[in-house]
Parts: sequence; C-alpha cells; structure tokens
Amino acid sequence: MPNRILRDWTDSFIVDELDVHAERFFVRLIMKVDDFGRFSADKRLLKSQLFPLKSDIRDTDIARCLTACEKAGLITIYTVASKCYLQIENFKQTLRQKTTKYPSPDECIADATHMISNSESIASLKRNETETRKETEEKGIYRAFAHLSISFEEVEKLKSSDYKEDEINSILDDIENYKENKKYSSLYLTALKWLKKNKEKNADSSKPKLSMF
Repeated sequence: MPNRILRDWTDSFIVDELDVHAERFFVRLIMKVDDFGRFSADKRLLKSQLFPLKSDIRDTDIARCLTACEKAGLITIYTVASKCYLQIENFKQTLRQKTTKYPSPDECIADATHMISNSESIASLKRNETETRKETEEKGIYRAFAHLSISFEEVEKLKSSDYKEDEINSILDDIENYKENKKYSSLYLTALKWLKKNKEKNADSSKPKLSMF
C-alpha cells in the first residue's frame, strides 16, 4: 500500500463543495491512485478497491461521488482505448515509480466526442431509471430488483397490517442489499416476515427489565 500525504484542506473552498460521502470517497481515492494520481474510473473497480468492506455502497453512490469530485475540479475523467480512467488534479506526491500504471489524459483522443463526461453518464443513468420506473408502474409493480418484485397491491396489504410506507421501504432496501436474497422467491412474503421480526424485536427491547433485587 503506497504512503500518501494528506494535506490540510479544512479551509479549502473546493473540497468544501463536497458532501461528507464524496469527501470520504476522495480521501480513499488518494490512497489507491498510482504515484501520478491516476486510477481506473470503472465504478465496479472503484467500489471494490475503495470500499472492500462496505456492502451497502452501490454503483450509483460511486457515480455521484465521481460527479461531485469532477464538478469541484478535483479529478479529471477521461477515456483511452474505450476504458475509463481518472486523474487527481495537482496530486503533487513524491514519485517512486518512473512509469504510470494507467494511461495519461494526453493519450486520450483529442476529439471531444471521445471525452468521458461523468455528468452525462449520470444523466443517462437517471433517464434509464425513470424509464424503468414508468414501465414497472404501468405493470403495477411498486418495486423490483434482481429476480424479485412487489406490486402496489401487495404494498397496500402491508400497510393494512399497520406498517408504515417508510418502514416498508427500509425493509425492501435491506432485502435488496442482502447478499443471499437470491434464495427468496416472493418479495412480499419476505418483506412481511422481516417486518414482523423487526416489530417483535422492537417490542422486546421496549419491555422493562425486571430487577433481581
């Protein structure tokens, strides 16, 4: 693991543009780039290298952090040979390597159409998400992920069982992030079971403890 110098940026207006999540991303990125401040901009690689122990980090989270850092002028995102890379601007670390592990922005094709704009990628992602959401709503699907889906009618059943919508959505998030959710065949039944367990757990924790004296 390379040694990196973290300079004091507490009074930096540029870094202050980042939220806490993007700033955490940027700090971890500094630890992973090569001596020239370069690294892959592939969201899957960034997620696995920067957050190996965080199972709740999503590709969309990485994309938002990339956008924030690029917008603040902290990184440049570019493409070479159809692969995305990034470079931290003004990296200014001690060079131990004579050659970079990743191609430089100079190797990027000069044509602007070949330059990667992460903001455009995010916009495209949002458009796709919106289109997908409209399609699922037309089919009566409240939410879908992996091989699972739950209908609006099923969500109303959960609500009629005295579960709030934000509580239901929180459970659906937990199921989506659960690594072994492939074993479930019904999202409605799974959500109902998890909601009941949470309710029982909360009820037990609210019971007063009996004193031995």
